[in-house]
Amino acid sequence: MNHNNIWQHESESTLRRLEENDPSLKVLAVTLADLANHLECRVGVFVLSEDVDLTRLSSAVERCTNVSIVLIDGGIEDATPQSRATFFERVKQNPHISYVRLFACNFSVGEIGREVASSMLEDNTNLRDLLLESCTISASDVLGEGGMMSSLSGCSNLESLEIQQSNLND
Repeated sequence: MNHNNIWQHESESTLRRLEENDPSLKVLAVTLADLANHLECRVGVFVLSEDVDLTRLSSAVERCTNVSIVLIDGGIEDATPQSRATFFERVKQNPHISYVRLFACNFSVGEIGREVASSMLEDNTNLRDLLLESCTISASDVLGEGGMMSSLSGCSNLESLEIQQSNLND
């Protein structure tokens, strides 16, 4: 079985586990195949591909009560814009997801920064920990109108915001 088939099978398995509300599934990684190879612990893996539609994943995330950690890796910008925004919104709406890590995301591509801010962060009362790691972020994505900082003010339970090894551009 080639790598693409392996990751497609893993993505389907993860979707089934989410839809069945598998109690052993605590961590969801939405990632690229080359990054999935480096995951340190056994997690539910959904592998991104170009123009992937996240509709089914979004629906499953919204209903799953066991996942509390979501890892979103580089490549999310390749998903269709509508399904990407819906996915971020569903992560926000799930009261059990309290930790989100965005890794190697380029917020300067399209409207990713604004989507994260408005769809996932704005008035998110469930989020306790947010980690932005190895991301490219423009100042307007962080400080501009509708940017991350104004959206974070509505995250009333946020205890930790970490930005590690990221580039902040003008």
